[in-house]
Amino acid sequence: MQACIQQHFHQLPHTRFSFLHPPRIHVYTVANAENPSAPTREDYAYANVFLWNTMIRKQAENGDITGDTPLLYYIQGLRTGLRPNEQTFMYLLKALVNGKNVNEGEEVHTSVVRTGFASSEFVSGALLGFYVANGFTCKARQVFDEMPQPGLVLWTLMIWAYV
Repeated sequence: MQACIQQHFHQLPHTRFSFLHPPRIHVYTVANAENPSAPTREDYAYANVFLWNTMIRKQAENGDITGDTPLLYYIQGLRTGLRPNEQTFMYLLKALVNGKNVNEGEEVHTSVVRTGFASSEFVSGALLGFYVANGFTCKARQVFDEMPQPGLVLWTLMIWAYV
């Protein structure tokens, strides 16, 4: 399977911005292949939210391949005019759930509130999961209390945080 994917990978057009080619993104994500022409920050001027989210998700799932943190990708996307959506925050928070990036997670929480996604059940659930996974039960409770109607899964996660 990997050999087949690599063969098709090399048949795709190669340009300076070839990482923006959607089939190439799919190949990198599915094959867990390193991108030999990984995007630079300047390349984000040509990206869109879907590709931005894909790059953040790739780092969340397979680890950092370019030396940049997911938060740097997020900030660069903002600087180029991209607007985050629910998936942006969910992938970003997933990438930061490892105990080492608590300050970055709090910065993302600030962005969530500032952009109006704090009322999204999906984003609030990701924030709740981030704080629970990193042992910040008080902050998790704050997020939980601000939710309009938390579902059963979020109630379970909050109870699990206290146990």
